[in-house]
Amino acid sequence: MESTDKENLQNLLSIIAHDIKRPMSNLTMLSKLIPSKKDDPEFIQNQLDKIMQEAQIVQEMIANVRHYLDQNDSIPENPKSLS
Repeated sequence: MESTDKENLQNLLSIIAHDIKRPMSNLTMLSKLIPSKKDDPEFIQNQLDKIMQEAQIVQEMIANVRHYLDQNDSIPENPKSLS
């Protein structure tokens, strides 16, 4: 692997890790809140809706990476975000 390709891959992986960190942190936080309000169905439904939204964000990021890789034979040079 050439130095430039390695740098591009490292940059891409750094962006992937950064972009996925926030929704994953939110998923963890939201799922920890549910047991504290187990007797409040409205609260639980609200948290489950938020969990689904965060999961959808991660799924879209993964789909974007797959789409890019399907369309290109090389690693992007200066990607900014996956979303």
